[in-house]
Parts: sequence; C-alpha cells; structure tokens
Amino acid sequence: MSSKGKKEEDKLNALFNEFTDEDDSEVITSEGIEKICNQVGISDSSEDVRALVLCWKLGAYSQEPFRPGCIKRTEFCGAMKTMRKDSVKVSSVLFCSFFRLFLFLFMW
Repeated sequence: MSSKGKKEEDKLNALFNEFTDEDDSEVITSEGIEKICNQVGISDSSEDVRALVLCWKLGAYSQEPFRPGCIKRTEFCGAMKTMRKDSVKVSSVLFCSFFRLFLFLFMW
C-alpha cells in the first residue's frame, strides 16, 4: 500500500473510531449512528427517512443475527472510499444530493 493509501486508511479508521461502540471497536451501533446523523444535520434519526438512507450509504448491510443495523469497520471504510470522502461533514453534501435525487425519483 502506498503512503497516500495508508494515510487515507488511517484517516478513515480514525473517523470510524469517533462513532464506535465502547464495547466493540469494530462496530458502530445505534448510538454512533445517532452521532453521525447529528453531524450531517439529521436531528431526529428515529423518525427521519434520511437516517435510513444514510445507513444504507454507509454500508449497514450486516446480516448478523444479533447486531442488525450496525455498521462494521469494513463496511464504513469501503463506503467512504466509494464516495471518495474522508469526513462525515464532507459526505453530508453528497448525501444531501443523493437524498434529493431519491425524493425526486420515488416521491413524485
């Protein structure tokens, strides 16, 4: 891995660590998802469909029977790399654009 790739990986891991569960550093649980939602301007993630779209964009595909709706480190980092983002605040711009497209396609 190049030094640039390593730097990017370290930055994404540090970002992921801001939201991880204190009992399991490899998973973002609902509390971490709430923190992410607050950072991107979603104040009530329990009732806002944007929170579901955000979870989908961040890779919350976990099929583990005891931890549904959690985001694993590999899923999160992979999603952020795919979006070419290295901060949640920067990715909120992309997320807002995606959400407007979602509303246009499915709510009209």
